[in-house]
Amino acid sequence: MNYSGRDTAPKMIHWLTKFNDHLTAEVSCEHLKEIDVENNEFTLAYFGDQTSSLYKKTFERYALTEERVEYVSLSREEASHCAHEFGIEGHDDGIVFFRNFDKENFLYVEDHDDPKKVPVYDQLKNFVNPLLLPAYFEWIGDEDQEFQHYSLIFDTPQSALFLIGADLNADYMKVYEESAMENKGKIPFTYGEALPKSFLFR
Repeated sequence: MNYSGRDTAPKMIHWLTKFNDHLTAEVSCEHLKEIDVENNEFTLAYFGDQTSSLYKKTFERYALTEERVEYVSLSREEASHCAHEFGIEGHDDGIVFFRNFDKENFLYVEDHDDPKKVPVYDQLKNFVNPLLLPAYFEWIGDEDQEFQHYSLIFDTPQSALFLIGADLNADYMKVYEESAMENKGKIPFTYGEALPKSFLFR
């Protein structure tokens, strides 16, 4: 597997640790609520039996293919204390996706009645991948600094739409935002008063 992330020491060490030591880290409910996402904006958490097919053939397999995400797991006993807080019913195993930039979490639900019979692994991939894209945001930061989601857009690489010289009170901003929602999961819509220098030198 080749590293394709940022060429900074913390990022490279983080990647090497994940793919050469422990693919997933076992955590507690308390730790999950205060999860350290300094090196990643995204976390995928598995709740339940780590010998199950869902864990071995779906969760771990996805973890081997997507390096932008941090992977953690909770044992069935530990999950019983907090899984319900994230929408997981009863004693079922479950997978929840967390995003740091908007503090949201999303419960993955397997579609047992899918007429196309899409494999569970592909269902998980199709569920997570659109969530890696923020739909609509303002780039923030000093002109000499990398703006928010810079890594997400430029290191993937990821297409993005930039609105330069945005007037937040203008009528067109509502149309721009509506377009962003219509294209959610396909391309991020971003806006700001002026482009940061870090963008101009790409």
